[in-house]
Amino acid sequence: MKITFGINSNVTFGTIICDLKTGKPIDIINSRNLEEVTEHLKLYKNVQIVSSDRSTTYAKAIKNPIPTADQIADRFDIIHNFFEGVSDFLKRYMGKSIKIVIDKNGATIDKKNKSEPTDKCSKRLELIIKVRDIHNSGIPIKAIVRELSISRNTIRKYINLKNI
Repeated sequence: MKITFGINSNVTFGTIICDLKTGKPIDIINSRNLEEVTEHLKLYKNVQIVSSDRSTTYAKAIKNPIPTADQIADRFDIIHNFFEGVSDFLKRYMGKSIKIVIDKNGATIDKKNKSEPTDKCSKRLELIIKVRDIHNSGIPIKAIVRELSISRNTIRKYINLKNI
């Protein structure tokens, strides 16, 4: 059994029940409501596998009337979740220099020009240069901390940087 939703995204949501082997529709429920779907699924006690989106409503609706059925994610959600995970990973480790767009046609990667520093990088570079200039003029770290409201460890890190 496969459960999907969406009669039309601009109208009301519903539930389509399909045979997983043939892909042919078996039944339509004009609701996505937990109680209504649960009640309707009681007609299908012999179902062994249910494929659905990862909706908690569907998970609960399936568990009560068909407790022995294995619940699996449908192909779209598996791929979508994979690309979201990869996108989050890349954003975390590559910053804003990369953008992954996920849509119904798949995923595309938009690489921004990495040679142009972002505003955040430019501001940090200006701060590093300012800290080094102040320190090179003979002002102690403690005074730099007070003047710039930055931790001592950060100031030491900026002073000790080899390449900027």
